[in-house]
Amino acid sequence: MTYLQFKLRQLLQRMWFLPAAFSLLAVLTVVIAYILARYAPDELPFVLPSNAVQTILEILASSLLTVAVFALSTVVGAFSAASSATTPRAVPLIAGICAPRPRSRSLSARFCIRSSALSACRRGSTTILDGSSCSS
Repeated sequence: MTYLQFKLRQLLQRMWFLPAAFSLLAVLTVVIAYILARYAPDELPFVLPSNAVQTILEILASSLLTVAVFALSTVVGAFSAASSATTPRAVPLIAGICAPRPRSRSLSARFCIRSSALSACRRGSTTILDGSSCSS
């Protein structure tokens, strides 16, 4: 696997990638529809009353709200189960707050590694991530 393939796979596995891709696709669809509207006839062969459109939009909005509430409750349930059933240092890994990268230079990764090391020392472990001992 090349470096480019590795980075592409990492990008595709990010949580924000799929919503961003669908948002970009939606904007592209609007632009294409605006361009193709010049070629559409002025009169359509059917008439759709405005209350029918409003009913369709209400159904779409309520079902999207239901999906959003379900997704949020699932995420909250998973995080609460993770925080109650695992050690404190595993919760950031499950939540995706920090990645297990000991060589990372970012402040959040250093904080997560340090907090993981401290909780390992509190539990009686003699070595931390890179093999250094808890006494130093």
